[in-house]
Amino acid sequence: MKPSHVMQNFDYKRRELIQKIDQAKREGRKLMFLDEINFTKRSFLSLDYSVKGQNQQVDQERIYQSYKSVIVTVSVERGLELYNIYDKAIKGE
Repeated sequence: MKPSHVMQNFDYKRRELIQKIDQAKREGRKLMFLDEINFTKRSFLSLDYSVKGQNQQVDQERIYQSYKSVIVTVSVERGLELYNIYDKAIKGE
């Protein structure tokens, strides 16, 4: 069970976010959702299952490439809006 001050803070932030979303809708602004994911050779799944008689094949050159960061934005209206792939971690806004 989380402490009550943590739950109160969460509830405050949740209400604040709902108000901001409602305001953006009233203003006719487009809502965009952004997320990021990072890949490294350490994130490679080394154990996998395949169809009987078929082995999984992985391009070893691609596994040992450097770090990759992917940033994606989507909207309700268009789905995928934009994505960028970077060769390093992205720090900042």
